[in-house]
Amino acid sequence: MNDRVIPFFDSHEVKLLRMLTDRGSEYCGNPERHEYELYLAIEDIDHSRTKTKSPQTNGICERFHKTVLNEFYRVAFRKKVYRSIADAVFQHWLLATDLLQRQLAAFVVKLLEAIEAVAAITHHLAGLAHIAKLLGKPPRARPWRG
Repeated sequence: MNDRVIPFFDSHEVKLLRMLTDRGSEYCGNPERHEYELYLAIEDIDHSRTKTKSPQTNGICERFHKTVLNEFYRVAFRKKVYRSIADAVFQHWLLATDLLQRQLAAFVVKLLEAIEAVAAITHHLAGLAHIAKLLGKPPRARPWRG
């Protein structure tokens, strides 16, 4: 807080008047001996604490922490530990391109199957026309009943 938060507010000429924290031991203690309480006193910042057993008081922050936990940490550390952010981005890019290649290959296979089906139907119709010609009967055009 001393190296980033206070300088940020000072750069925008905004005085930090109050800090809201939960009742954890890292934030609360004897104001004469606890490091955090002493720091707030030196900076002239009032310390407000959330009510006991009332997570809705600090709900937005708690929800953000839960989202970060679920969407990043549980996913990232369940799979692999990366050496750098660039390595993680590259690995996820490889996975995405591999998925796209598999989807494209499946699409091409289905397209080839459809082309073969059209060719078989065309061949079958040509054969019927040839038989009708041999029998001396012109093929009748029938309406499509699909």
